[in-house]
Amino acid sequence: MGDNKHHKKGYATEAIQLILNHAFIDLGLERVESKQFINNLVSIKLHEKVGFYKEGVLRNYFLKTVNIMMFLSCL
Repeated sequence: MGDNKHHKKGYATEAIQLILNHAFIDLGLERVESKQFINNLVSIKLHEKVGFYKEGVLRNYFLKTVNIMMFLSCL
């Protein structure tokens, strides 16, 4: 997504960390969830890097032609 010259510079990692800090510290949330397509390994790896973990797989969740999504949570 976006221009390749901006890939692997840590922008997405930093953005997610800021969002999580705001969610947990400023808003006092106890849980944040994220869903990725099961074949989007870059996104899954990024979310795991910032503290999300696999909680489940949602089969036939999005569209009948796209049959599997991964469900990640951060507590």
